[in-house]
Amino acid sequence: MGESIIAAKLRIDKTSHLAVRCAILARMTLGMPADNISSRDLESAIASFRRSGSFATPGEALLLPSWRDEDWRQLFRFTSTRRVMAGDALIRRGEPDRTLYFVLHGDLEIIVHSSEELKSDRVRLSLPADLYLDAILGTGFKPPVTGLYADAIAIAWDQVASLTTSQPMVLPTPKGKLNVTAIARSDAGLVVTTASGTATLDPATVTVLRSPADQQAFEASLHPNWAHAWAGAANVSLALARGNSSTATFGAGFTAARTTRTDKTALYVNTLYSKNSNAIPSTSANATGGGIRYDHNVNPRFFAFVSGDFSSNALQNLDLRSIIGGGFGWHASKTPKQTFDVMSGLVWTHENYAAFYAANATPPPAEILTPATVNSFAALDLGQQYTRKIGAASLFTEQATIYPDLNDLSQFQLTLNSSFSTKLGKMFNWVTTFSDNYTSFPPAGTLDNDVILTTGLGIALTRK
Repeated sequence: MGESIIAAKLRIDKTSHLAVRCAILARMTLGMPADNISSRDLESAIASFRRSGSFATPGEALLLPSWRDEDWRQLFRFTSTRRVMAGDALIRRGEPDRTLYFVLHGDLEIIVHSSEELKSDRVRLSLPADLYLDAILGTGFKPPVTGLYADAIAIAWDQVASLTTSQPMVLPTPKGKLNVTAIARSDAGLVVTTASGTATLDPATVTVLRSPADQQAFEASLHPNWAHAWAGAANVSLALARGNSSTATFGAGFTAARTTRTDKTALYVNTLYSKNSNAIPSTSANATGGGIRYDHNVNPRFFAFVSGDFSSNALQNLDLRSIIGGGFGWHASKTPKQTFDVMSGLVWTHENYAAFYAANATPPPAEILTPATVNSFAALDLGQQYTRKIGAASLFTEQATIYPDLNDLSQFQLTLNSSFSTKLGKMFNWVTTFSDNYTSFPPAGTLDNDVILTTGLGIALTRK
């Protein structure tokens, strides 16, 4: 059921069928003799279909309102009437049929056995002209109307005369929740049936109808426990070589996010270590980075955030770099398939560089000691974050942030983190993570840019 307007959305499976209660139908099949429908039924049907088309709104019209009476007479010349008794099945999914039905009088009932939403439930519609069924299968006939019979059926709530469920459904109202098994429309309002009896409600207050499981999930999503609603992935890679070479490389990546109706928490960690025992120095890579960010929506378009990013790099003699701050952001794009956020704020950066020996260009001595360095400064935080769902099994995320030093805007740091994951079944996926950290003022004798790329088999992490 929708959040703002009720519509019965029924997904038909192989056991579904349509049942008719004392309905009179006009049916059209290829090669049928003409003029089989009585003039009385014909005039009644034309008036009903014309009236229905005139009241239908654009996008909901079941019949063409521009059709003239003569157009309908010409169509109905190729029809005959059929009376169907209560309980008879008119159409079953999966059965071949070459007939187009028009309901002239009576009530039509749709019975659905499905694993989604309404289960083994019934929706009764008042006819005629409230429902048009396109039941032509493989005839190539293209009537100038919109059919409703398909894998998914959406029925406007104001067209439903009554609804009966095989299990209690949760109906939220301004005064509380009701567990209902039936809803019927009357002149006084909507009459709902509960275990304690019936009650009449204002139709305007009935906007949502959920199964107990869906209601429980909805309530949990309003105020979820912080340890729940997490989704992420982790991957580990290892490479070894022995013999003429003696190398070892280890990489790992981890991403996780927890998104609720009002906030979002995101975590990431990347690490890479590589050693070549036949080289001097033997360590060729030893870098780790990670961070956390928390967003809280101020309104549907804007949010406030706080973040912390931490990194170390042994080859750069960086013991620890901490970048902590916060600011405000804008949801530039937010759809089920992709999001794009733009952020700005202020951060405080603190760096600890260890003392190290470097080769002396004018020995002796052969090496000179570079003392430990501590940097602390305020900086701007300018960044963006993008996520994109690719198909049903893949997800791409990317975040880039630049931190210009407020004391000297020409001095800055840049971080780029991205990941791509593809599901390989329910538990495993293939994960690739990329991290790039750049500083415009590296210590003497070190490079200004470090890149970590890891890829491999990962494990999907989910905590509902």
